[in-house]
Amino acid sequence: MKNRCQVVMIGLVILSGLAGLASAEEFIRLKGNLWQSRLNGKFTAGVPGLTGTALDLRSALDLTDTEQIPEIELRLKVPMMGRVIGSYWKGSYEGAQLLPASINYAGTTFAAGQTISTELNLAMTTVLYEKSFEAASIAVLFPGLSEVEAGFLLGGKYLTVNGEITSSAGPAAEEDLNAPIPVVGFLLKFGIMGKVSLETGFTGMRINLNNLETSFLDLYADINIRIIPSLPLGIGYKRIDLDINYDGGNDIDLDLKTSGYYLSTVINF
Repeated sequence: MKNRCQVVMIGLVILSGLAGLASAEEFIRLKGNLWQSRLNGKFTAGVPGLTGTALDLRSALDLTDTEQIPEIELRLKVPMMGRVIGSYWKGSYEGAQLLPASINYAGTTFAAGQTISTELNLAMTTVLYEKSFEAASIAVLFPGLSEVEAGFLLGGKYLTVNGEITSSAGPAAEEDLNAPIPVVGFLLKFGIMGKVSLETGFTGMRINLNNLETSFLDLYADINIRIIPSLPLGIGYKRIDLDINYDGGNDIDLDLKTSGYYLSTVINF
């Protein structure tokens, strides 16, 4: 996984150089992030007749390593309308633990004394529409700053979760969760001294239906430096808080927090 992430980032850096003299007004923006993601939270998966055990991702499942996750983002400007933003990332977390007590997961009981191996795979696809404020209005609100951009975000995210536990004694169990999440948010970007730009944004939503309760927050902030005009590089911080409680046959309760710093490069067309 780490080698693959490095290849992706090297490829994006090369493409940034080939992009050469990008226009001041960007119509297409391609951004690559290499995210150092660290997990916290709990995962419960039960079935009718067998209540699932609330498993701490770190202490119970040993998902303690910081994983390198590549993320790709594309922004497309639509004249007179705004921007369409799409992104995708996928990560895999693994751990092994000796069970001090029995646990129930996805209809299977794992007895105390067994060594379990856990693999948790997460992926998120995002499609957003950005409605930007008028440039003149932004200049009045943020005097002295250059290249200011602000806008509302509206769209959706699609989360896929796959959690598999296998035991040294033979039992194995797997649980899948696919969750479409509508979101709203806000984005702010501005330049400083011509070569430095800062950007921050968030999306989130809270939903409470008959058998589904979901709260979601995705926020980030980064700084980009154009030491070489055609090769802007950046560093940022990203955090995702997700809480899903689903009671629809199988009972699934996922309380997930993942956060960390990322390196990025951007290509503008």
